[in-house]
Amino acid sequence: MKTRTGNLVRIVRLWHVPNRDKPDNTVSLELIIQDEKGDRIHATIGRSLIRMFKPKIKELGLYFMKNFVVGPNYTKLKYTRHKLKLAFTHKTIVEEANDHLFGMSIFDLKPYEYLINKIDVQESELFGGIISRQHFGKNSLTKYFHI
Repeated sequence: MKTRTGNLVRIVRLWHVPNRDKPDNTVSLELIIQDEKGDRIHATIGRSLIRMFKPKIKELGLYFMKNFVVGPNYTKLKYTRHKLKLAFTHKTIVEEANDHLFGMSIFDLKPYEYLINKIDVQESELFGGIISRQHFGKNSLTKYFHI
């Protein structure tokens, strides 16, 4: 029997980033992966590696993964709170896993009061995005979200 090594993770979100000039061409695949403790990190698969990894992965799939390049997360829009980001390479290994005890808690739900009072909430974690900002009065700022 083959022994599997690596980090056991679930892909909780997977999306492609299209080329700005040619929307049918994908620039990268982006993933949010989550470990058994619920910690999440952003990972990216560059254009040259998409053919290698796209057939092997799917959203909500459970995998053993190892051999990433780990670096600081300098992206403008943060998809996780993690300070680091993973990048797949030709040496990255991805093997499908089957563990019924691995949780499916893919949402980080917050009480309504937390959202209203901005307790432990970042705007990038909300569904949708800001479509406009308006000032009413001296110190009042209203943000409109497209959901």
